[in-house]
Amino acid sequence: MGVIYHLLEVDQVVELVSFLSGSEWPYHEKPFLSEQDVRASWEKELYSGVGKESYLMMERGVPVGFLRLFDLTDSTALFDIRIASNARGRGLGKKGVNWLTEHLFCSHGHIERIEAYTRVDNEGMRRTLLRCGYVMEGYHRRSWSHPRGLCDSVAYAMLRTDWETGKMTPVPLDEFMRF
Repeated sequence: MGVIYHLLEVDQVVELVSFLSGSEWPYHEKPFLSEQDVRASWEKELYSGVGKESYLMMERGVPVGFLRLFDLTDSTALFDIRIASNARGRGLGKKGVNWLTEHLFCSHGHIERIEAYTRVDNEGMRRTLLRCGYVMEGYHRRSWSHPRGLCDSVAYAMLRTDWETGKMTPVPLDEFMRF
């Protein structure tokens, strides 16, 4: 049995609270989320509303991951993916990124690119993005807040044309290195 992606509805805050407050998120600004944190973000429509979709990744009826898709009214979409502590290292990140990429390009015809940002030390996510065909486009120094201060982050993107053709368009670094 594979992973099922369950769209969160307005009345399902309890499921989201349980999932997000039940794991550690070491590469996020707040590694531990309380029930109050999640409920406050829900009230601010961080997880739903115009231009946003949130999904629980379910395996055998148990939530193993969370996907938050946002900026869906723009031509460039963004996402957040979280895999439960007890489900990491099993390829669920890759499954989730591949699923959301296909979902966004197939269900939102106006989206031309998908961007992803992660901390430079989140090697698992960086490998996942590359394995899913995302291209590293940027390096941002001291741009990501975390409990011990600021750290560097890395930007990746998938273009619709790259996804459709299965070919990666490289960043033209030679053009920028000549200045």
